Amino acid sequence: MRVLRPEVGSHSLTVTLTGEVHARTPVALRPLASGRVVQVSPALRAGGTFKAGETLFVVDPEDTELRLERAQGMLAAARGRLRRHQDQGALDAAQYRDRNPGAEVPPAVARLGQIERFEGRVQAAIADVKLAELQLSETRFSLPFDGTVIAAPVSVGEVVSRATSVGTVFQTGRLETRAPIPVADLAYLGDPRGQPAAVLARGQRFEAVVSQVSSVLAPRTRLSMLLLDFADANAPRPERSYASPSTAPRSTMPTCCLPRRIVPATAYGWWTTANCCGRRRVRWGELTPAGSWQLSTCAREWFSARFRANGPDWR
Repeated sequence: MRVLRPEVGSHSLTVTLTGEVHARTPVALRPLASGRVVQVSPALRAGGTFKAGETLFVVDPEDTELRLERAQGMLAAARGRLRRHQDQGALDAAQYRDRNPGAEVPPAVARLGQIERFEGRVQAAIADVKLAELQLSETRFSLPFDGTVIAAPVSVGEVVSRATSVGTVFQTGRLETRAPIPVADLAYLGDPRGQPAAVLARGQRFEAVVSQVSSVLAPRTRLSMLLLDFADANAPRPERSYASPSTAPRSTMPTCCLPRRIVPATAYGWWTTANCCGRRRVRWGELTPAGSWQLSTCAREWFSARFRANGPDWR
């Protein structure tokens, strides 16, 4: 019998999955003003890109412009009445002092009550003007971020309202790959969060990082889900959503590799420690880049704890 002492070291664990690229947070385009669309940006089409603050479409502003003009007129009238009462109050107060030297001018003579009332009217008119200006700005729709259009079924002449969704976009760079993964493969990787990954899509390779692992299993397939965030700003663009092969995270763990000359058909492996020994059925895994055999998932899980704890020999 020949006894081998395997070397315990780090080995890269790789799982290849198939997933889909999705927008992490799709944004529905909902107009802030109701009316007829009179202008649509050329960027507002499936696959189009736009900059932050760029006007995507314009709703007919005629009604809002009239409301703004009316509010401005009401403000001018309120200021005129306020000025008239201020001037008349100053004149009445001066006349009262001439007739009553050293006496305090009564508030009624100085028209303080009327002045305060019209000051309030002026403030209300100013608020109406600001509201009308805001409503006018809402006829020009834009977003505060650079983005990409997923779908935008809106055209010139269409009547829209605040409750109408006229398209869907996502913020540039905010993409993720959703890859279903069997529970056994997930156990093989351990906790993959934060581990690097490579995503292959449209014939290109993109670097990614595992951000989350689904906390529940799919009811039909009983698969878990890995969510991978792209590290590359030039991530693939999902016009809708499409399947893309993705390589799951490359993680390292203490592994025991055996020489290649050992016959993989061996059904059992022996482990020994200073105090005891035992036998375990072995299912062999893949060949490592170094040309040695690595244990399969079930055997590796059972033996690895003993390697770490006892550093056993193999027989």
